Amino acid sequence: MDLGGHSSPSQSCERDAAPERLSNGEVAPPSRLPPMSSESSINDTTTSTEATSTIPVDAWQCPPPCDLDFDNTPGPLVVGQALQAFHSDGTGLPPPRSNPGTNQSIVKAVRFSPDGTCLLTASEDHVLRVFELPHDLLLPRPSLPLPPPPPLPSLPEWAPCLACPEGEAIYDQAWYPRMDARSDPLSACFLSSSRDHPIHLWDAYTGGLRASYRAYNHMDELTSAHSLAFTPGGDKIFAGFERILRVFDTARPGRDHEDRPTRPHKRSPERGLNGIISTIAFSPLDAAPGMFVAGSFSGSMALYDYRMRGDSLLLWPDPHQGQGLTTLRLSYDGRLLFSGARKNGHVHCWDLRKGTLLSSFARNASSNQRLGIDLDPAGRFLATGNRGEGKALVYDLSTGKEVAGLGPLKDTASDVSFHPYAGLVAVGMGERHWEFESEDDEEEEILGEGVMAGGGGEEKEGVTSTSWSSGVRLFRVPLAKQSSGGGELM
Repeated sequence: MDLGGHSSPSQSCERDAAPERLSNGEVAPPSRLPPMSSESSINDTTTSTEATSTIPVDAWQCPPPCDLDFDNTPGPLVVGQALQAFHSDGTGLPPPRSNPGTNQSIVKAVRFSPDGTCLLTASEDHVLRVFELPHDLLLPRPSLPLPPPPPLPSLPEWAPCLACPEGEAIYDQAWYPRMDARSDPLSACFLSSSRDHPIHLWDAYTGGLRASYRAYNHMDELTSAHSLAFTPGGDKIFAGFERILRVFDTARPGRDHEDRPTRPHKRSPERGLNGIISTIAFSPLDAAPGMFVAGSFSGSMALYDYRMRGDSLLLWPDPHQGQGLTTLRLSYDGRLLFSGARKNGHVHCWDLRKGTLLSSFARNASSNQRLGIDLDPAGRFLATGNRGEGKALVYDLSTGKEVAGLGPLKDTASDVSFHPYAGLVAVGMGERHWEFESEDDEEEEILGEGVMAGGGGEEKEGVTSTSWSSGVRLFRVPLAKQSSGGGELM
């Protein structure tokens, strides 16, 4: 089953149906749109031409994943950044809700779109931002050498093309997996969940709200999803709540959903996931059909088959010494599982066939902050967020050794995302630093950090909060000589 940006040379670039426009002018969810005809173009849709991509449609060819070479000199180079967009004096978009005592907003998550045209960020100011990538970074140019990037002070500053404000702290976000903005603009959409709000489906062209998916508890009160994931085909939405997974039909917004309890109740003797379901992951290419994994803040994780209801296929009751799971990733072949937890200094690699631990990759994760992980499109490298060292870490999965540090960064690397084909890596920056004021005005001592996994937190008397340098930096990685990516990129 093909996903945008992960096609092999022999695979076509066809995508599933994208959302249709209803008679009242609203946009229906993606799975209800009939396939566009070959004569259709972007300008034929009801989406305004001003919102379409700047990349020429006739210049687009769906490239295969590239083979990266982190050992090549000069290594990963910074080619772009977005810093001012996360400051209150930024780009003309709605000013971010700043942390107390600062004008910056911490970047909590970064995600490249499946077709590689956009970058989605979630930040602590409760705003989702979409950045459009310059086309010269995406088009292959095999005849040109890689020019050196400008010095850091002269890097081009990106401005977001869209800002979608949520009402409260953002918990999770997910791109529609069949997104192909160049041929099916209505497939350009993404999900988000936030505190005390329903799940929202946003239009990545207009920034408008397309649909909402609501879940209610036994008191008929709205409950918020702490984690989100589309099925590989995009027809279902899996959302994580406390001791339960709720499954929504993408084509049916509203409160209709299927409940799949992960444990009957908190003190049940039956095996299963307890606590809040904090992270959900499907195989990126659906290499293991029907399989997905879920983890909880109680510290356990489990493997399921979404085609069947019932108990988990595998259960890890304590994979990270009791620390809450924050990030899960499945390998592209569906055989390996990578897990990360808060206040735990390792990313673990698990064999899904036996459930055994294969290896661990060190990182600094000594706070409650969610630090993201990602795999490169060829499945050779693992990148992970890292705290306090000014860089994100990259490991070679074949040797288990660290091969690169993505930096310099002026703060914690909160999240990482590999581009599906262009040899680019986006790194989000930011952490909340608490400074406790001393009774003696002449002496102040920084005692530590208070970072909440869900973002946010209340200001306390005598405490100030400062973010050293929040934002996003984009790195270009050299391609291997025998790369299938079609040559070097600008």
